[in-house]
Amino acid sequence: MTVFALLTVAIAVLAGGAAAGEPEFFENGAPGTPAEELASQKLLRLPDMPAGFVLGEESFCGEPRDKSENYGVLEQEEHLPPTPQEAFIKTTGSVFCIVQFERLYRAAGTGATPLLLASFAFTTPSAAAAARGLALGPELIEETFFTEDFNVGVAPAVGEEAHQFDTVLPGSWRFEGKAGVLLMWRQGATIAGVFAVASTAGVSARAASTYAARQQSYVLSPRPYSPGESEDRLTFLENPNIDVPLYWLGPNFHGKGGNPTFFEGAFTREGWLPAIPFRQLSVLYFNYLKLDTWTRSGWAKFTKTAMGRLWWTWGCTRTRTVKLPHGHAVIYGSYGQDESACPSRKPEHFSAHVFLPGVVIAIGEPQANSRFGEGAGTFESWQGLESVIRGLRRYRG
Repeated sequence: MTVFALLTVAIAVLAGGAAAGEPEFFENGAPGTPAEELASQKLLRLPDMPAGFVLGEESFCGEPRDKSENYGVLEQEEHLPPTPQEAFIKTTGSVFCIVQFERLYRAAGTGATPLLLASFAFTTPSAAAAARGLALGPELIEETFFTEDFNVGVAPAVGEEAHQFDTVLPGSWRFEGKAGVLLMWRQGATIAGVFAVASTAGVSARAASTYAARQQSYVLSPRPYSPGESEDRLTFLENPNIDVPLYWLGPNFHGKGGNPTFFEGAFTREGWLPAIPFRQLSVLYFNYLKLDTWTRSGWAKFTKTAMGRLWWTWGCTRTRTVKLPHGHAVIYGSYGQDESACPSRKPEHFSAHVFLPGVVIAIGEPQANSRFGEGAGTFESWQGLESVIRGLRRYRG
């Protein structure tokens, strides 16, 4: 069972953070077994990447993804025979760790860099087992990358034996149509690899070669992560592409009416989130708490769209105003639809608009022209949203 970054960071942060030398994106702050710990010590770290990179979601220790995870329960219920990957993991007891880095922005002077770079390692019981696993090629790892149809390429010299495979990412990826290069090699009982994604095959191939050589130094001389080698908070907060005042709740937030949460990232319009008209910035916290930010002029335009008028303009929506030292906010309690006769029951959805100097921040905005909202997380109540509103503060304001 794989362990995703978004779930595992929660445990580490809410428990006070990972201990020194432990990667923060693994379960309980560290790999669960000595073999996983050894695999994790052979991975790249954030300081190995250029400025502007952050951790991706596919960062975990455990078993690599298999087809039944990616394609649903149907295959599990059919009791299909194990794939070559599944058979290798089961018969050898090999363990796996992966860390993924994604480019949030291109820093000045860094030149052509990949959009995504994944670094992974398998700890196997023997050199013979590692050779057997490497012979599987992309089948060993492709489901973790949601990508198939690799073609054999020409591998640079790295480790004792290396293989390279090229692909074009499918439409299910955010990087649809981008060039991917998978470079895998073995060193003793270790299988290591990198997967680079860029706009062109040349950039992907150069990145794969460069970062494979860098990772090989960890394969030859494993070492635990140092404190801060998996910390990407400042990269998000100090993104030079953020051109509006950034309001947040601090690294951790323990407000009334909701569960403790923590900062996950801040994304501009060029970021990774589904587009909402005229939105400039989204600040994300664990458990679906999201602070969407508009300029005042952008907000005026957004509220003239169908999406921008959902809920708060409906006749039965209830409101509460919150006065703030430098602005005000309105909390809305609405129902699943624009009722013709107002229900006596309590509202089903809560959202808020916060008016602060230069910006409007919306919490719990719809993701489409839908009756369903997202973004208030566990704070979806009068009390919960008021605590979020009062907890807002400007980053370096």
